[in-house]
Amino acid sequence: MSGPTAAYVPRFATTAIGRTLMKVPLVSHALRAATGAYHGSLARNLNNHGLKLDDVYVVTKDVSNAINSLDPAVLNARNQRLKRAMDLSMKHTYLQKDMQSRLDPFESYLQEPTAVAMAARLERQALSKD
Repeated sequence: MSGPTAAYVPRFATTAIGRTLMKVPLVSHALRAATGAYHGSLARNLNNHGLKLDDVYVVTKDVSNAINSLDPAVLNARNQRLKRAMDLSMKHTYLQKDMQSRLDPFESYLQEPTAVAMAARLERQALSKD
C-alpha cells in the first residue's frame, strides 16, 4: 500500500485542539502528508516481514483474551506469520516481493475481538463496583 486509506483519521484530529489546528491549511496539509508518509512506511515494514498490524499489538489483558477467543485457523495463521517474521529477522532477509504484493498489512482480524474483550472487562468492573 502506498498511501493512507480513505477512512483513516489521525488521532490528533479527533481532539478539540486538533480539530482547531486542522482548520489551519498549512497544519492540515503538513499533518496529512506526515500521516501518509508514516502509513506508507509502516505498510512497507510490515510487508517486508509478512506481518499484519494486528500481529504487532502490545499484548494487554484485553488483547490476550481476544487472541484466546480467535478461531483456531486464524490463530494458527497469526502464529505462522509471527514465526516467519522472526525467522526472516534472524536471517536479515525480507519476504519475497511477489508474496509482499499479495499482503494487506492493515486487514484487521483482532480489533473486533479486542473491543468485545474490553467491553466485557468494563462490564465486569462496573458490576463488581455495585
